[in-house]
Amino acid sequence: MDEITLEDLQSEGLEPEDIEAAKIARPKKSEFPYITVLLAVFKDISDIPGELLTFGLWGTITNIVAATVIFIYLYGRVGFIKKRLYRKYIFAMVIEFIPFINWIPQSTFFVIRAHATENETLDKLFGYLEGLAQGKIKK
Repeated sequence: MDEITLEDLQSEGLEPEDIEAAKIARPKKSEFPYITVLLAVFKDISDIPGELLTFGLWGTITNIVAATVIFIYLYGRVGFIKKRLYRKYIFAMVIEFIPFINWIPQSTFFVIRAHATENETLDKLFGYLEGLAQGKIKK
């Protein structure tokens, strides 16, 4: 693995305060969000027949429920990752309320990508902190 630099972490959206806080209390990697993904898959699958049969009413209801559950899922993420994901979340949820475009499984992709982004960012942070501890990286 390549050496992680402070500039790499800052390009990921981490501020020096976030790195200092991680030195004190190391954030934990989350487990895969099975229930959130299952809800997102259900919502994405039900968009097409729901829109055709109920003229968008079913899709709107499932979008509201899914948006709320995904928001709660994001609320439990690490602070510096939350900031980065909320911007993408807002864009993804706006797309979900556009008829016929919401047939793209945006919710499922978003939840899986959010989980992967969190783990990638934490891996980089942990690599940087381990390099600092071993003296391989200088501030």
